Amino acid sequence: METICEIGKCTGCSLCTDVCKHGAIIMQEDSNGFVGPVIDQHKCIDCGLCKKFCPTSNLKRVQKNNVKDLEVYEAWAVTNDIRMKSSSGGVFGQLAHDVLKEKGVAIGVAFDGLKAYHTAVTNIADLPHIQDTKYVQSYASGAYITTYKFLKEGKRVIFSGTPCQVAACKSYLYGKEYSGDLLTIEVVCHGVPSYIALKQSLKYVGACQVKSFRNKMQGWGYHSQCMVYQLSNGGEIHKRRDEDLFYRMFFCKKILRPSCYSCPFACIPRVADITIGDSWGSTNTDKGETFKGLSLILINNDKGQLWLKSNGNIRLRNTSWLQSLYINRNIYTPFPPADMVDRITEIDKWILKLNMEEYMDSNPLGFVENVRTDNVLFKKMRNIIYKIRKRFLNIYKSSDMNYVKYLFLVASYKIDSWLNPKLSERYLDVKFMNVLQQIYKTKI
Repeated sequence: METICEIGKCTGCSLCTDVCKHGAIIMQEDSNGFVGPVIDQHKCIDCGLCKKFCPTSNLKRVQKNNVKDLEVYEAWAVTNDIRMKSSSGGVFGQLAHDVLKEKGVAIGVAFDGLKAYHTAVTNIADLPHIQDTKYVQSYASGAYITTYKFLKEGKRVIFSGTPCQVAACKSYLYGKEYSGDLLTIEVVCHGVPSYIALKQSLKYVGACQVKSFRNKMQGWGYHSQCMVYQLSNGGEIHKRRDEDLFYRMFFCKKILRPSCYSCPFACIPRVADITIGDSWGSTNTDKGETFKGLSLILINNDKGQLWLKSNGNIRLRNTSWLQSLYINRNIYTPFPPADMVDRITEIDKWILKLNMEEYMDSNPLGFVENVRTDNVLFKKMRNIIYKIRKRFLNIYKSSDMNYVKYLFLVASYKIDSWLNPKLSERYLDVKFMNVLQQIYKTKI
């Protein structure tokens, strides 16, 4: 077997290593800093299992949810210690804690300071290892075998990962029988950056490892996106996202994994039972709750409903799914798409020539695109439309969206798209209108 799937489509999910019965596949970083399969041709017998199970090559093995079951909430854990150790509202941490308390298993991503990896936790004391955000791709080899093992033992299991890893988990379990109960949780993924960015950032600040990618010492919000670096002498360096090299490289969107620009799992309907992320754009006026962190939750099916709504340690708050989904764009589309960003294809060569001081001075934080000059009248019209939507269309339940509201929404986003000087926002408007149509047709 020479290749498992097209290089540009490989998500690095590591499933191929778990299905190979001859140990012919291992995961390694390539020259561009992306985790991918390496096949030992001496061990490979061309059985084809890796291709059969590959979730991107066989999307039919990955059953998606039904849009009609979708519910959107803002949520948080009631246990403050769990919540404060999490990057947002602590929903995963609380669910995992409660499962572990019942002798279940939580499978999530840990980080050793240099590398992220999937691991199984069976004791509450080890839960902090798989809490908090890691903005690099995890090595997931063994995670799918472990998940199946515990499910066969009749355990309640939570599996958490990126959408492609949840898809891999579903593909591995496809057709298998077990007596346990599985809940899959996917994070809202913004794409995975090259590990080279992390290594360069460590070199730039003179640190030996990363202690944390998020820090809530000053509360939750965009300002909590703060890198904490560990020095060899035990000291720490804290870098806000606007002054940090890793964040600068990650958010520029130029060095994401190639498959992330066309991810088949960044869409509605979702793959996992529950989708979690930060509740950006929250309308919550309780400053105390906001300080502790707020999660955005998409409940995607009946199982997600049962696990979340029967758990008294999770608070669910009605929020405008309209606003929440639009702001969290990676829920419904890969962003940016490949044709909208000046991707760096030879990251290893680019990094050797990079003057990091100049890069920090000349490159702003975030995705940069060419924008036509904004028309003052157009800008005013867009603001009026936005205020009307905000004032009258805070739709908390899909049943609140009648035919008139639906027509207005579609018309308003079409006008937005026509008036907007940013190609990226016009692209998002079109994608979001498709989501509106999906939800309206299936739930009204």
